[in-house]
Amino acid sequence: VLRDNKISYYESKEAVNKGRSKGSVTITRVGHARPQLVAGIDRPGDLARVFCFDTAEKKHFIVCADSVADKWTWMRAICDAARLRPAPTVPIEELYKNELY
Repeated sequence: VLRDNKISYYESKEAVNKGRSKGSVTITRVGHARPQLVAGIDRPGDLARVFCFDTAEKKHFIVCADSVADKWTWMRAICDAARLRPAPTVPIEELYKNELY
């Protein structure tokens, strides 16, 4: 569950309703995953679906979306919730285009 800049993991919907998370982290940065940081991505096009986020707890998470469109949707949602981009009017693709290869 993503609320503001915190993302929490729950084992079930019941746990969400009871507020019993397995853990939470505070997101500080979202970006494209660099090839050198992503082991095991072999198929062509897979890297285009991968992004990462860093946390205040000094943890680095790598996420693989189902599609490139889903990747942009996730990145947009996280950036908007965590207020990590200058304004929602700045397209997420423009904000991160310098990280693309």
